[in-house]
Amino acid sequence: MGSVTVFQDISHLKELDQMKSDFIAMVAHELRAPIATVEQQLTVILDKMAGEVTEKQGQLLSRAKERTKGVLTLIKDLLDPNEILNPGKIFS
Repeated sequence: MGSVTVFQDISHLKELDQMKSDFIAMVAHELRAPIATVEQQLTVILDKMAGEVTEKQGQLLSRAKERTKGVLTLIKDLLDPNEILNPGKIFS
């Protein structure tokens, strides 16, 4: 009996995987940062740190803040590398 050993250089695949991870992290940051800033500014307005807000304005701003939270969650779910590696988790 004999044995056969096969070696394969996968360093280029690891490099590609690292490039993909870096790209995903950059895209996630570029999408999250401006939306998070909008959410923070909405909090400042809703907490009346910038002056009084009418009830109707407060309702509209609260809805906008909830929408920004939803978008941030969606970005996290779509661009989190763990979610990309385990896509079934998104739908469970």
